[in-house]
Amino acid sequence: MAMIFGGGWFVDRQLEIIRSTKNEFQLNEELFELSAIEIDTLPSQSCLYLSTSSSIRDKAREMMRDTEYILGYIQKNQLGLNASPFLHVTSWNLASDTIHFDYCFPIIKDTTIIHPDFKIKTIEPTPALTITFNGNYAISDYGWNALIDYANLKGINVLNTPIEVFKNNPKSMTNPLD
Repeated sequence: MAMIFGGGWFVDRQLEIIRSTKNEFQLNEELFELSAIEIDTLPSQSCLYLSTSSSIRDKAREMMRDTEYILGYIQKNQLGLNASPFLHVTSWNLASDTIHFDYCFPIIKDTTIIHPDFKIKTIEPTPALTITFNGNYAISDYGWNALIDYANLKGINVLNTPIEVFKNNPKSMTNPLD
């Protein structure tokens, strides 16, 4: 394969794309931090969840939109939270950068739900690669990709269905790197 260098709109456009990608990558590196990757077991949890779909970039917006709705239902029905909320990606289309996910809130009370939007499920203990992502939820997929790259490098079979646990409220105005 060879690339002929020279002037013209095509070369100028390709250089513009490369510079833009480089600048975006450098900017994103300043917006998040990743921990070392570890092998752990995710605990068993029952959760109330709402299923939705979005582009990866709109995931955080969807979550922010739904948080009060879900928490209102939990409070009204006195279900009680017993752990941090999490997102369970159930389908990830890498080509279109879209995901289908369950926005889950671990609950204390074992109950049957009769509601058009909410369901209950139990996540069984599962071995998993884990990483801590500190940064804006809108770009947390950088952590997902780091896990996939690590798994590929080490020859570990993984499902492209990440579970992302949230340690703080996405509506809080705190420093996302904390």
